[in-house]
Amino acid sequence: MTVFQFLKSLKFLPLFFLLVLASCLGGVKNSGKVRGYEPGRVLMKKSFYEVGEVSSDWQLFKLQSATVAFYHQDSGSTMATAAFCDQAYNDSPLKMLTKHLFPGLQNLEISHQESFSIDHREALRTWASAKLDGVRVDLDLVVIKKDACLFDFFLIHQGSLPVEIQREVRKDFEEFFKGFVFRGFL
Repeated sequence: MTVFQFLKSLKFLPLFFLLVLASCLGGVKNSGKVRGYEPGRVLMKKSFYEVGEVSSDWQLFKLQSATVAFYHQDSGSTMATAAFCDQAYNDSPLKMLTKHLFPGLQNLEISHQESFSIDHREALRTWASAKLDGVRVDLDLVVIKKDACLFDFFLIHQGSLPVEIQREVRKDFEEFFKGFVFRGFL
């Protein structure tokens, strides 16, 4: 089995989607690219941003991209964040920037979008479902622009989860992105 086949297997479909997404968003200058993670902090070359703590149910997953990702074994969910700065994205409205987060998906259905404020900036949260290689995936996405940077947060899982597990992973995701504070460039 090749790595490509392994990632596309049902268990790792959310990770496969994340890899596809990250590869579409490359070409970022070094100052605005995610470099790593330490608890409560996403590291960039010339800065960092704070995030909420991640419970021990989530395992850090290393990607060769500008993304920090976590995998939740019990639900098969993936939670991630990425940052793009230094003119690495156009200054479109948040709804337009969100549309760029759906590469390779078919039958996309956005069920709800909601604007809110985080770290003194407008953010947009989007709930959607779609199909990837014929398998349903559910998405919960948050997009924020601040100080010439775009910050994306993702929660991805395939199919419908039992309600109690869905609540748990959503609560974890909300704690993760609601802890967002960008500390500017050093």
